[in-house]
Amino acid sequence: MAVAAVFNTFKKYIERGKKWWETPRPDRGSPRLRFWAILAWQTLRGRDILPLSQEMRDPYEAYGLENIPTEGSFALAVNHTMRRWTPRLLSAIHAATLEKRPEYARQWIVIVGYREAKLEGRGQPGRFIVLTLRRIHTWIYRRWSYNALRLPMDNQRAGLQALRNWRLRARYQPSVVFPEGRGAKTFEQVRPGAGRFLAGLGVPVLPVSVWWEEDKQRWQVVFGPSISWSVENRLHDLQVGLEIAYALPPEEAPKWQKALKDWELATESNSAFDRPEDLGEPDLLPEETGLIAPP
Repeated sequence: MAVAAVFNTFKKYIERGKKWWETPRPDRGSPRLRFWAILAWQTLRGRDILPLSQEMRDPYEAYGLENIPTEGSFALAVNHTMRRWTPRLLSAIHAATLEKRPEYARQWIVIVGYREAKLEGRGQPGRFIVLTLRRIHTWIYRRWSYNALRLPMDNQRAGLQALRNWRLRARYQPSVVFPEGRGAKTFEQVRPGAGRFLAGLGVPVLPVSVWWEEDKQRWQVVFGPSISWSVENRLHDLQVGLEIAYALPPEEAPKWQKALKDWELATESNSAFDRPEDLGEPDLLPEETGLIAPP
């Protein structure tokens, strides 16, 4: 009976996977087999993020590199667009950042929020599968603990400990975080408390606006100047959202357009950086960096 239950559970997952695989969907830059081979090797041996970043790198145009500090650590607050696979987004930002701070090629730390899959309501086979996957994920993240910090979203005590760890490490490792908490096609609301915590990191926090330009088939990456935090803690979440949204095309941040207009009226000036159509020529193209070959 138990064997039959396990078989039926696996059969159900296989059918779901087959349905997902056969569903037409736009190209989001899914990884090649080579990526998984590099990931497996680096997880077991080197744990070096640079080969992974180079493997996933798309063409990109970078603006605002002068805003990246020339010395000391910093944090990047990035909108989590799902137009392309997230590692490709991170790779483009990583490559652009290295043009200003190449010494940080292997020092990055990515903040990864997660929720544990619930065991309630699952049968024994389902619980076994969930627990097995959980152990595998935990082992992988432990191997990559220098470059990835997991932030549990449903465990307050563990979450606070992870935040303290981040604050300590942010002093010597540049960190990357998605303030929304989860990815979406367009820029969504900032997770409550994200801005307030970023303001307390003790390092410059740069808003990074990134989107995939379908016509050019390349990323647009805009580094804004470090955020000058308000003395009002309650405004920090709003500040992060506005600073990121300002450099995004309106269609990439539709929910922020009214707030942006109100902000401009209140400050009687534009942001410290211009909208995409006024940015001019990019600071660099990936072909000029020597990091990747021309397409």
